Amino acid sequence: MTTITEAQRRYSIEWSKACFYRFLEDPEFGHLKMKWLSTKPFTAYLPFDVPDGLVQKVEKDEFDLCEDAERLPIFLGSQFGINPRYSVIEPIPDGHLHFIIAKSMLSGLVAGLSLKRWDAKQNEFQLIKKWT
Repeated sequence: MTTITEAQRRYSIEWSKACFYRFLEDPEFGHLKMKWLSTKPFTAYLPFDVPDGLVQKVEKDEFDLCEDAERLPIFLGSQFGINPRYSVIEPIPDGHLHFIIAKSMLSGLVAGLSLKRWDAKQNEFQLIKKWT
């Protein structure tokens, strides 16, 4: 018999993956992969659940590669800020694409996955697409 706590955990994991499944079905962007900066304290785990093979842990030099058009950096956005910090890729090149997963670190629920592009003229990230 499954406990209520275990059922809630399983639901949270499946809900977390739902935005990734919708992303994978996207005809325009679903072919892309993601790369997660694998430096301490993030080496041990990804702080979110994803379908197998979608996110690769990479070292700093590989994370910074803008020429890696098939694997884009993914950042975790929560009520505690963005991790890893954007400062790891400063200066941010104009047109730089990356993913942000919005997740509550308290409840564990994922609000969605966004693809954003840096606009140097506007000095801000612009939303390209969001999967919820």
